Parts: sequence; structure tokens; C-alpha cells
Amino acid sequence: MQPWKRAGASAEPLVGLMEAQALEEPAAALGLAVVSMDRAGVGLSDGMARGMSVQSVADDAHLLARHLKMEHIVVIGTSGGGPYAAAFAATHADLVQALVLVAAVAPTNLANLPLLGAMRGADFIQLGLVRLPPLGGLWGLHSLLSYMAKHHLNVLLEHAPKGMAAADGAVLREDPRVRDAFGKCLRHAYCRTSRGVARDVRVLGGRWGIDFSAIKCRVMIWQGADDLSVPVKHAEWWAGKLPQAKLNILPGEGHVTVLLKHGGAILEQALHWQPAQAGAGAGAGAAAGAAVGAEGKQQAQPARAAEAGQRVEAAREEEARPASPQAQQAQQPGQQQHVEQHPL
Repeated sequence: MQPWKRAGASAEPLVGLMEAQALEEPAAALGLAVVSMDRAGVGLSDGMARGMSVQSVADDAHLLARHLKMEHIVVIGTSGGGPYAAAFAATHADLVQALVLVAAVAPTNLANLPLLGAMRGADFIQLGLVRLPPLGGLWGLHSLLSYMAKHHLNVLLEHAPKGMAAADGAVLREDPRVRDAFGKCLRHAYCRTSRGVARDVRVLGGRWGIDFSAIKCRVMIWQGADDLSVPVKHAEWWAGKLPQAKLNILPGEGHVTVLLKHGGAILEQALHWQPAQAGAGAGAGAAAGAAVGAEGKQQAQPARAAEAGQRVEAAREEEARPASPQAQQAQQPGQQQHVEQHPL
């Protein structure tokens, strides 16, 4: 598990770790440290143990947190990092102050095929290939992507927007900083081998074996309404599993733009929001650190934090939009599901 990157004074740059980069500026304004890591076999981290699992990655993150003497952590998992972040919160609860899931992938194994069917683009293809043992098509796909990232990066970047939400494609085409960071992220992920990325996808597409009901901390879910890569149904699955969570759906946003444009609001809410049953009042205060469980994809931009008084918060009415079966099953008496629609 090497290297670890930490934002702040005299820190190493967060090269190739795009989620962490997106949070650097708003985190610094709040006096937070941002720590991110490459998962085993991905980027500069070594280790290709056949026993890799969602739990083993959470345990790796726990070792890193202990090494850095971190406490009261806000764990943030974006996209494919979501399940690992949630596993960390479930199995190492003593360190976790809050869990934030941003466009987090829900399970797509045989028991959850409708969630796979809701996905589009490259994520649908690679998670679908998980069913070809042993990693069959995944190794071939990521070997090709590794070659393209190293030798024909511009071709990848030209075609990437075609499978994305309109907001994601626009920012990738029009913002050279985002385009450059996206390219560096791809090269970083494959800098050692393509098999590590393929195995990581295999783990995400399999059975996770985590009891998410063990999560007792505050939970916030952020989701772009127009996300094609990881659509709203995935956020609804997480909300069903974690009925204490606050679900934030951002109209007009895609997969990448949620963290790019709303990093400040995400961190502010992570520090200060309290569930209704816990009572209103002062927030949780500053955390000692913010750990990022990230897939590794985006460039920092100025965060757009919304004023608390300008936010529109409402419980989603059943008649307007019926809850998913998973959410209805998970909702318990006395627990309130928080849904926030953020106008742009």
C-alpha cells in the first residue's frame, strides 16, 4: 500500500488521485487534511493477493489511518471507492465520524442485476465482464486500456465524453485542467500493471460480504441526477441500506461534476449536518482528517458551497416518486430518510 498522499503544509502533491485533488482547496479552507491511497495493485501500490476483497481494502485503509494516527475521520468514497469507504465505516467504526458516498457504485452481482442494467458506458461493460471467469474479458479490456493510456492517450480522451452525462462530457471537453487530470489519472492507474485494475473491478462486481447495518456514524449520499455511469438507482440502493442517511440529488450534474463543483458543500455538510433524530443545533465540529476512498478520477475546481438558508430540503413524497423496493424494505419505524434537492 504505497504511497500515501496527504494534503496540507509540506505535503506531497496528490498526483493521479483526482478525487483527493478536487477536495484539496475546500479542505484547506476548513483546516482539514486529505489522505488518499492507491488500492492494492493499482497505481503505485504493490500487492496482488488473490484474496483481495472489499474487506481487505478497508483493512489496508485502517492500517494507513493507524500509521498516521488519524482519529475522527470523515471517510469519503466516490464511485468505485464507495463500497470500500462504507466497509471501512462498518468494520472500523471507532475511527469514523462521518461517511460520505459520492456517486457510489451499488452491488451489481447476480443478486442485483437491475442495478447493473441501469448503468451505461464503460462501467456497464467492465462490470458485466466480471461474469467471465477467471477475469477473462476484464484482463483483455484493461490490457487494451493500459496500452491506449500509455501510447494513445489523446484518442481515449477524445472518445471518453461519448459515454458520459452531458455535464461530464462538457467539462472534459472544455476544461483543459480536467482533461489533463483525467489523462494523468488513467496513466497513473496503469503505471505498474493492468491486472490490478481488472482485479479491483472483479472485487466490485462480486459479493461484498459486508454488514452495512453496522454503520452507526452520520451518513451523507451525494448523487448527480443525470449520472449515466452510476445512476440514481445506485444512490437509492445505498439510501435503502442506510436509512439514517441524507440523500442529496443534484439536478443537472453527472458523475464527475458532483465533486468538482460541490466539494466545499460536501465537506461542510459532512462536518455540520446532524440527523433530525439527534436534534438540531451545533455541528460536529472540525474533523482531524478527511480520508478519501477514491477511484482516482478528477481535477480540482473551485467548490460551490450552498448557503444553508438557500437549500431546499424536503422529504420525497411517495405519490411523487415511489421509493425503491430496497428503500421501502430498509426503512425502519422512527427513522427519517433525508432527501435534499439542490437547485443549480
